[in-house]
Amino acid sequence: MPIVLPPAIPSVDVWWEHLRSLLPENKRKALDTLFMLIVWNLWLERNARILGEGEKMTSAQLTAKIEQQALEWIGAGAKDLGSLLFAASL
Repeated sequence: MPIVLPPAIPSVDVWWEHLRSLLPENKRKALDTLFMLIVWNLWLERNARILGEGEKMTSAQLTAKIEQQALEWIGAGAKDLGSLLFAASL
């Protein structure tokens, strides 16, 4: 599924609503979960860097961490997230 961005993105919430509108309703909850995982981990990494806590992650490490957490959520029952991620990798 290609990600199509509007010509001008005034804010993250406008972009987010646009992205959600491209998906069928049954995939939106999964996209919301994935977005939350990404934003939460970016926030934690930002805080770690600003506050000097822990080691700074590379983008590859952060991506791997998000992927691992997504798999854990799928294992815990987030089946919609699994269908979105596995459909994207086909």
